[in-house]
Amino acid sequence: VVGHVTSGDMNRIPFGVSQSDGSGTLTFSAIPPGSWKLVLRSFSRSATDGTQGMYGELPLEVGTSDIEDLKVPLGNTIDIPVLVSGGPNAQAFVQLFSNNGPMQGSGPDQKGEMKIRSVSPGSYRVIALPSGPGCVTAVLSGSQDLLREQLVVSSGATMPAIQVVIG
Repeated sequence: VVGHVTSGDMNRIPFGVSQSDGSGTLTFSAIPPGSWKLVLRSFSRSATDGTQGMYGELPLEVGTSDIEDLKVPLGNTIDIPVLVSGGPNAQAFVQLFSNNGPMQGSGPDQKGEMKIRSVSPGSYRVIALPSGPGCVTAVLSGSQDLLREQLVVSSGATMPAIQVVIG
């Protein structure tokens, strides 16, 4: 499990980053007093092993003394399929950008199908770039126009495929 402490402000770098030891314990040092958010993620190991990523976050009020034994409930992340249309060789790379953590990009799963793996709950700006000739004319999730609106992923949700149209 990897964790970071952040203000949640997209313009700020996470204050502290830690990786768990074998017991699942994370340690952060010298977090200044204030309101923070503790964000934890475990990513699936690979596109072929079938493991699912986990995600959790917890608001944190830091004073002048240590905080110990925090318990953060973790929920499953989801994989979102990516479908590209516009001709037999149409290809695109899709990225998600969030205030809650790192950007995520599409990649093939064990069957060669494009997916964005281990997506945690949150709101995302979706960027699609063609990987060959043509330009992106539409990016949709169901009937939602992702060129104009953010993609919202809820905990435990099943998301429709992100459809990228190349023209």
